[in-house]
Amino acid sequence: HMPCDTIIFVDCRAALSHAAARIRAGLLLPAQTRNGSGGMAAWEEGTVSSVDVVGLDVEWKPTSSRMQQENPASILQVAWRAGLIIFDLLWMRRVFLTAAGQRGSGGEGGGGEGAEDTLQMTDVIQELLTSESVLKLGFDFKNDVAKLRASYPECKCFDRVYPMLDIASWSRGIN
Repeated sequence: HMPCDTIIFVDCRAALSHAAARIRAGLLLPAQTRNGSGGMAAWEEGTVSSVDVVGLDVEWKPTSSRMQQENPASILQVAWRAGLIIFDLLWMRRVFLTAAGQRGSGGEGGGGEGAEDTLQMTDVIQELLTSESVLKLGFDFKNDVAKLRASYPECKCFDRVYPMLDIASWSRGIN
């Protein structure tokens, strides 16, 4: 059971700021300042603590026929002992496209708030996905990463996920 105040659905600027602060203060900072190693090394050493591991999952609407265009990844779920953050990737895409449209149509500056929101979201996702002090855990996550990359090729935050333990691969090795 997880209290409602530990769940953040990121679909607006305020939720994005709250999620970024929560990830940085609740996951990244403690893992980096803790004595000893984190991430995969901690897993191998058997010294994983409650903030060392995050579970990741990606969801998207399935297509109903082969003729239908693939739907993009719609949410990225990040869960750990003390919280759950659900990133609305479709909101991120809308914000990104709106910002790009404003730039393309002679809008002000670099796309304004939309560009800043997209940058903040991709920055915090990239910090989390590449932090060597936090072990990422998923089931057949390589397919989720491929879906993220295909859905959002302009977002480099999905290019690298490390350290990653894929439960599907790991369980096949046990059997």
